[in-house]
Amino acid sequence: MNYKAFCILGLIYYKNYKDAEKSAELFSKSLYFNSRYVPALLGMSTLLFENNHSDKALKYLEKALALEPLNA
Repeated sequence: MNYKAFCILGLIYYKNYKDAEKSAELFSKSLYFNSRYVPALLGMSTLLFENNHSDKALKYLEKALALEPLNA
């Protein structure tokens, strides 16, 4: 499976259709196939934060920062 495609679809569903549930499903699929894929970690973090789940969002953000500390 193409983890990058799932991430892109997650972004599309969230930005264009405002479908947080489908978007979260797609980000999760992306991370299932590559748990170190920073764009999916950031996408999930943003989604969670904007839907008032800041504690969960912080966990994804911390993992992304640990993987790419210079991208902060």
